[in-house]
Amino acid sequence: MKKSVGAKKKFFDFEWKKIILPVILILLFIFLLINFYNFGHSLDKYICQLRPILEEQSVAHHNNDSLALNQSYNKWINLSNNLKKELAFFTKITPVTNIFSFIDPFIPIPCEESESNFCRFYMGKESYICAKELIEPSTGIVETKLGEYQISSIGIILLNILYLLVIGYLFSCLVLYVCRRLKKKIK
Repeated sequence: MKKSVGAKKKFFDFEWKKIILPVILILLFIFLLINFYNFGHSLDKYICQLRPILEEQSVAHHNNDSLALNQSYNKWINLSNNLKKELAFFTKITPVTNIFSFIDPFIPIPCEESESNFCRFYMGKESYICAKELIEPSTGIVETKLGEYQISSIGIILLNILYLLVIGYLFSCLVLYVCRRLKKKIK
């Protein structure tokens, strides 16, 4: 019985090796969080500029004004290209975000990209309203709906960091325990 208690104590005893994985997970989480905020900032710069361009196109199309239609189309293309350039890095880290969401199912992924129960908005309220207007069924642009506006709070971030610390530490304890048991069996 004492051997079991000692084994449990050694299993959870603090060692610097057991803290490496939690630190890596927390740094990765912070990296993703910074990119989520950059994503929201990029949307803030461009999303509200889309509605007037669409209205210009609609008026030009209704009036059969091909010159105005071409001008608004060029504005749309320029705006789209600028937005794509700014979001290029975010699209590259999307697979990392998807993998990380298996480790931390509570990660506040941007609602702009996901419909997760734990998603949060990283764009401003004004941009959210503009996006909601663009997505309304009357425009026919996008068929999805935006949920209620919820921003990521410090509480959610701290809970995620705590979760990653605990999960990373427990996983590190398990890996070290298994490695030590295998090492003892080999000797």
